Amino acid sequence: MLAALEKLVSVLRDILAPLPAAIKDPARLRAFLRALGWDADLDAAAIAASPLGALGAAAETTMTVLTAARTVAKTGKADPKTIEAAVEAAIDLFTAIRALAHGGGGAGVLANPAFYRDLAAQLAQHLVLRFLETQHPAVFASLRLVGLIVVDAAAEDPGDPRYADEQRLPHRRYLLNLAGIGGLVDDPLALVRTAWIRDARIDPTIIEVLLQVLMALGVRVRFPPLRPAFLAEHYGIEVPEPEPGEVEDVVVATRELVVPFYTGTSADGEAFIDVGLSLFAEPGGALIAANYGEASMIADVPLGRGWTLQLGWAIDASGALQLRIAPTGLSFAQTLPTLSLGATLDGAPDKPWVFLGTADKPALWLTGWMLGAQLKTHGNDPEVILRFGTPDGGKQGGLGFRLDTTGADGFLAELFANVQLSAEFGVGVTWSSRTGMNLQMSGGFSICVGDGATARPVGPAHRAARPRGP
Repeated sequence: MLAALEKLVSVLRDILAPLPAAIKDPARLRAFLRALGWDADLDAAAIAASPLGALGAAAETTMTVLTAARTVAKTGKADPKTIEAAVEAAIDLFTAIRALAHGGGGAGVLANPAFYRDLAAQLAQHLVLRFLETQHPAVFASLRLVGLIVVDAAAEDPGDPRYADEQRLPHRRYLLNLAGIGGLVDDPLALVRTAWIRDARIDPTIIEVLLQVLMALGVRVRFPPLRPAFLAEHYGIEVPEPEPGEVEDVVVATRELVVPFYTGTSADGEAFIDVGLSLFAEPGGALIAANYGEASMIADVPLGRGWTLQLGWAIDASGALQLRIAPTGLSFAQTLPTLSLGATLDGAPDKPWVFLGTADKPALWLTGWMLGAQLKTHGNDPEVILRFGTPDGGKQGGLGFRLDTTGADGFLAELFANVQLSAEFGVGVTWSSRTGMNLQMSGGFSICVGDGATARPVGPAHRAARPRGP
């Protein structure tokens, strides 16, 4: 009995702790009230003279009683009436919060009756929900998932009439759906549908809530941008496959919840496999639950004199099995996997190829070159891809030049006396029979001035945006 009462006292103390801490610190109180949708910049004197000051004093007293009761309960010898008195003190504080509806007096927000009415209506559940969100995230996310905690959509809408009051701020407000407790027992699916289906569409935020539940339970998950295969099939957007180690571009706001079953890379990095389940929202207002599976292997064949032939294959079975979850029901679909075969010829000599100048002082040089071809099958729609350019597809430079006027005479000496200007650029061109031409460029430069000076970079490397589509 005492253990249960001790736990109850501890929970009440943790729920109420942010209130007195905020009221006695103007800066923390402002942040606390902003979370409730109010812009209130108050000094300590104004707070003390307002109903908030009295509430803070009552909260401090309640915290003291709760702390003492918890300490005594841990000894195992406490009188239950002591703990019951602490619980009653907490109840009295919640009663005082509701009584704020009749508060007033002061300047600014303290003179606004709507401020006190809103605080009286929302403060208690704000404290409870904040406690759950910060200290019991699995419980909080689970209650959101089943619709017992909902988002006040109007509170986030800047166009809501309440924001005609300049003291109010759009914010995310959670509400306890106490009326749904009965539905959780009678018809839980109806409760979930009510919480997440709006205008015959499933709210895609449910995926983020499910992500929070799984993370709180310790399940290994990822939340990456939607993979190219799903972008093409469900959004009609064709994007190049990311290179190994390259960060995927965020093309649409939708992300996918990924539950990996197995991910592995060989010791030499030449083989890779990744399989699991994916869940994401589609534009039509439904959710797609699909498998994903990718595997690839690359082998380098040295040809001598800096030339290497790279051979590889890859298979992408993502979306081979799909379940479409819509308000109107479930439907199944399946697609064929994508198979890719490729070869790339890389030239990277020990010393750059010098076209102008000397080996010790080149004026125009090339550090390497690549040429590749790839065949991808999309069911009955094959795709041919050709690539050529400087090393690494134009991401790391390759074509360089240097202008050195040190020791020059005549016009150049007058215009650029003792100046060394050098630059290196990379270029990569990709042509696809499906998406057309794609150009990628990068570059960097340096300038040094003075006799014997060491070149120093004077500007950041620039990487040009890659055009999408044909």
